[in-house]
Amino acid sequence: QDSTTTMTLDANFLVTGDTTLGGLTITKDLQVGSIRLESLTNELSVIGPSCYTKATGSLNEELCELQTIYFQKNLSGNIDFMDGAILFEADGTVRIEGEVEAAQIKTSELVFDKDSDYVGSGVLKAESTEVKIETKSIDANSKVIITPTSNTYNEVLYVYEKAEKEYFIVKTNSPVTEDIEFDWWIITIK
Repeated sequence: QDSTTTMTLDANFLVTGDTTLGGLTITKDLQVGSIRLESLTNELSVIGPSCYTKATGSLNEELCELQTIYFQKNLSGNIDFMDGAILFEADGTVRIEGEVEAAQIKTSELVFDKDSDYVGSGVLKAESTEVKIETKSIDANSKVIITPTSNTYNEVLYVYEKAEKEYFIVKTNSPVTEDIEFDWWIITIK
């Protein structure tokens, strides 16, 4: 047979044994077991009832577990979405190039990169009332959390001024007699 020959069937085609194909184009939906890929909506889903009701917030954990779709369950490699924009690594690490938007984030630990401009330490020197902290991460809507890490000698540290993308100033009302050390953390509000 000529390799350019096409066989067209305008009927159902049932194969009950193993099948090997060199290439496959599907113009309608594909169903493999209980997993369906719908061509019109570009949807990959499990065929079955919903395990979560958004309107009431009710969750059927047993049904959700039963209908779970697993990707790389055998940990044979990473899962890459959109050319590295989202990368799931086999050890559970998730790398995201863009922003993450979520209604709520729950974590057991929050870790900042050591070179982050959002966290740091400062020292208010003895006999002064203010110190300038230079950082490009500050803006008018930023919240700066100050945590003293040494004795404050009954002086309150507060953020006196913020200059967008440049610095913020930590101040006390009276000069201090000894150095006051503190940590700071910037939270951006959008």
